[in-house]
Amino acid sequence: MKFQRLQWIGLALMVALTGIATPKTQAQTRSWPTLSSGSSGENVVTLQAKLRHRGYTVNYNGSYDSSTVAAVQAFERANGLTADGVADPAVWERLVVTVRQGDNNIVVEALQRQLRNRYGYTKTIATVDRIFGSATNNATVSFQKSVYLGADGIAGPDTWSRLTSGDSARISHSAAVSRLSGTGISVTSSAGTAPNGASGVGSDRWLNKTSLEQVRNLSITRLIEFRNTIGCNIVITGGTETWIHSTYVQGHHTGYKIDIGLGTCADSYIRNNYSPAGTNKWSDSRGNIYFYEGDHWDITYSA
Repeated sequence: MKFQRLQWIGLALMVALTGIATPKTQAQTRSWPTLSSGSSGENVVTLQAKLRHRGYTVNYNGSYDSSTVAAVQAFERANGLTADGVADPAVWERLVVTVRQGDNNIVVEALQRQLRNRYGYTKTIATVDRIFGSATNNATVSFQKSVYLGADGIAGPDTWSRLTSGDSARISHSAAVSRLSGTGISVTSSAGTAPNGASGVGSDRWLNKTSLEQVRNLSITRLIEFRNTIGCNIVITGGTETWIHSTYVQGHHTGYKIDIGLGTCADSYIRNNYSPAGTNKWSDSRGNIYFYEGDHWDITYSA
C-alpha cells in the first residue's frame, strides 16, 4: 500500500513537472453544455462574461467567434487542459464565478441575462444593470426552488450548471406556475375528466384540471420565449396530465408537450414564420413541433 501511494505521488509530480495536459474526458459531477466555434446565445454570453471577469480578452457579443476560441484556449492552457478551444464541462467547472447579493460585475450581468432571457424573470428583474440587488436575489431564489436546489440566492457552481444546461430537469406544478407568473401565460382547467374523479395537483398527475407537475423546465422556457416573440398572451389548456397521450415518449406525461388555446396572434405567427412539417404541423428553427388539432395547438418542445 505504501509503495502504491508513492507511485501515485511520483506520477503527480511527473505531470506537474512535465506540464502534461489533463484529459478533458474526466467525469464531472454537474451537467454543463459544450460550446464551440459557431455557437451563439446566452450561454456564450455567460462564457464570455466569466472569461472577461478573469482577465481574458474576448468579445462580449454572444457569438463563439475567433476571440472566444483564443480566450478559451488560453484558459485551458492556464488550467492544464487540452487547448482545443472547446468550452466543455471540464472548462465550465474551472471557470465558475460565484456571485451573490452585493456584487456588481459583468458576471452578475450574465446571471441577470440568463434569468430574464432564458427563464422569463422579466418582471422580477426589470433591467440588466450588473447590480446584484434584491430583485436579482429574489429571481435567483425562485429559480433555485424551481430546480430543487438550496434556495440561498447565491449563484454558485450548482446554480450556474442548472442555468446553462438544466433545462431538461423536471419541475413541480407550483414551480412552473411561479415561472409563468407575470409572463402573459396563464393556465386554465382542461376539458377532460380524470379517471375515478381524482382531483388536485399531485405527483401522480391524475387530475381533472390542467397540471404542470413534472413538466420539463425546457418546455416552460421555450413557451416563455414563444410568448415573448409573438407579443400576445397565451393560455395553457393541457399539461402533464397522465391521461393525455400517456404512451408517447415525448408526450404530455413526460413533460415535452404543452397544449395552448387558439388565438389569432399565435395562429398567424406559427403559420407565417415556421416551416411546414406535415399536415397541420409546423416546425420552429429548433425543430420543435406546433400541431394544429382543431381547437388548440399541441406543442412538442424537444430542443
